[in-house]
Amino acid sequence: MMSYKCLRYCTAVCLLSAVWVAPVKAAFYSDVAVEYLNVKIDGKKLHPWNGRIKLGKPLSRELAIEAHYASAIQDDEINGLKLEVSENMAAYARYQSPDTYSGMVMYLIAGYAWTTIETSGAYAIPEQEFESFSWGIGIEERAQTVRNMGYSFQYTRYYDNDGFTLEGFSLGVRYDF
Repeated sequence: MMSYKCLRYCTAVCLLSAVWVAPVKAAFYSDVAVEYLNVKIDGKKLHPWNGRIKLGKPLSRELAIEAHYASAIQDDEINGLKLEVSENMAAYARYQSPDTYSGMVMYLIAGYAWTTIETSGAYAIPEQEFESFSWGIGIEERAQTVRNMGYSFQYTRYYDNDGFTLEGFSLGVRYDF
């Protein structure tokens, strides 16, 4: 039987492979972002930070597929318990508004996310893995001075179940190849 981590990596490789072979005029795009996470556990809130990279492939003017990978930059601590979102992987379908004259687009993403959380210190629990339907909404604006570049702001709900919520707010830079 295949392990959970092996299944996640195989899924990510398959999705990334599909990104590069899908036919469309634009090759692909990438987004690098810093993400502020909001972790709610039984009424307590922690706010670690992650660095995220996003790779996407447009399928049409409004539809794309994306793969996200994030890793911990900074943990957060409350009452002697340190929490770190050590790894976050996700695959999404993306629907965006038409690119207007202003160069700003709004988009929605929906897909599946796999998250690994590590704790240390008082009340530490072993590494835990969560997976769930995930969704988000974002805005991108094209840079006026650099061709093929833009800026993004995104809200993502990674997990929400049984008194545990994980959501992120990210600011990033996108480049179309």
